Amino acid sequence: MSAIQSLAVAILILILCGLPQSLLAASPNFKQQQQAGPGAQADLDVGRQAYVANCSRCHGLYATGGDGPNIQRAPITLGNDGVIKIIKDGVPGTMMTAFNLDDAQIAAIIAYIRSLGRRNEPAMPTRGDKLKGQAVYDGNGCSGCHTIDGQGGSLGPELTQIGSLRQPDMLRQTLLDPGNALPTTRPNRDRGKWLLYTIFRAVQKDGRVVEGMRVSESTFAIVLEDAKGNFHSLSKANLRSLEKEPGKTYMPSFKDTLSAAQVDDIVAYLSSLRDSSDLRNTQ
Repeated sequence: MSAIQSLAVAILILILCGLPQSLLAASPNFKQQQQAGPGAQADLDVGRQAYVANCSRCHGLYATGGDGPNIQRAPITLGNDGVIKIIKDGVPGTMMTAFNLDDAQIAAIIAYIRSLGRRNEPAMPTRGDKLKGQAVYDGNGCSGCHTIDGQGGSLGPELTQIGSLRQPDMLRQTLLDPGNALPTTRPNRDRGKWLLYTIFRAVQKDGRVVEGMRVSESTFAIVLEDAKGNFHSLSKANLRSLEKEPGKTYMPSFKDTLSAAQVDDIVAYLSSLRDSSDLRNTQ
């Protein structure tokens, strides 16, 4: 066989060997597999980071709701265009403000939200030990004001599912600076009309002072719950003044009473308290 013939045969073999891979690369299934590979995971990671930075404070780590509503099905019910409009324009009359995000960031966020309904998402890592954190919780009298699984007090928010509603950084902020981390969502995830647990100081016309958290309010009256759990129904017509006390709360700050390690531990414990329908790994 001549050198030219040998070269021709070699080229033919290379073409025949490369043809199936070329056809495979052109097939829809191959493209889907490629899209589901490392590149797609990288896009979801970008979406997760953008979501956590911009959305999780109100909608929870997994879009299941927090101060804002559950939005896991928003891309399905509203479509991508509907979600894009809400992110860019906000929702008038609500706490949902417009976000200055570029199209790539918004697309990544929507892709991440869509992915939450299809796969279990690992919880954000915490630095502490949840078993030690439970001991810190019990040892600092937290159950006197908070309920977990039906056990505890009712002065503060219920914590049975707090790990599904708040990300670790938010829990940490609440422990260290509780007056600036008040919720607007009740334990059953119904969105309230006001910032919850806001403390008011009411001075009645006879000079008596009532201080407490607002439980309910109408045009003519307000109900306050004091630090001992007593309720006071006050007619506004009988008040000399009614003022909010921003930053004040019955929950003490643990900034100077717990070590950094203890704060990490209690955050890990609270993060482990999750909705029973949330099957995501919390280890």
